[in-house]
Parts: sequence; C-alpha cells; structure tokens
Amino acid sequence: MAFTPLSAKNAQVRFGNYVFTAKKWQVNPKGDALEITNFEGGGFADWIGGVIECDFTIDADWDSASDPFANPPNIVVTSILSTIKLYTNLVGSAFWSFPSALVTDTPFSADVRQTESFSCTCKAKGTFQYP
Repeated sequence: MAFTPLSAKNAQVRFGNYVFTAKKWQVNPKGDALEITNFEGGGFADWIGGVIECDFTIDADWDSASDPFANPPNIVVTSILSTIKLYTNLVGSAFWSFPSALVTDTPFSADVRQTESFSCTCKAKGTFQYP
C-alpha cells in the first residue's frame, strides 16, 4: 500500500466562505463506551458504543485587522458557528466537516517574546464528518 504523508503547512480553516488564518487545529472525536457485561460473558467485560461527540481547537496569531471576535466570524463563547471545514491540505483536499458547532472557550495570550495569540475550542452540535 502506498504511504503519502502530508505536511500540515497547507492545512486550512474555513467558516463558510470566511477565510480564517490559523496556525494549528486539532480534532478530538469521542464515543461513550456503555458496559453490557453479563453472566454469559465468561468473566470478560463487554461494551457497545453510545453517544458520539467531537470537539476541536483552532489556534491562531491575533490579527488586529481581522478581529475573530467581530462578526464575522463571531468566535465568542456560546456563539454557534456554521459550516466549519478543517482542510488537511489546501481547499479542495480532504477535510473535517462540522455543520454546526458551539464555541466553548476563547483564550487569548500576550507574551513579550511571542505574537499575541488566540485560540477557540468548539463542540460539534449534532453530526460531523471525518475526512
């Protein structure tokens, strides 16, 4: 089987048609494990999958000319973002898709030896798609 790794240098973030210039994104899908261990399992535990959820974090340098707290893109806590795509290698490549997501955290950092930075963590509202 062919092995074709990608550099993250071409990853991109889009909120609908809004271009969000970011440095890093991370996606964390999760699923509940529901225990169904029973007397007939020969002493071994058994599980089924339950509710599926996903959160993601996007990190960026603060862009004073394109304030992420402004609308658009309106990245403020409790806001709902729509049509989020996290591309693996330029627009048109495989991407994570989130039709709707709740913004839960928006930390901001200023360090004298670094650029001012912004981050947001979101939780998928409903369905999402793997690349």
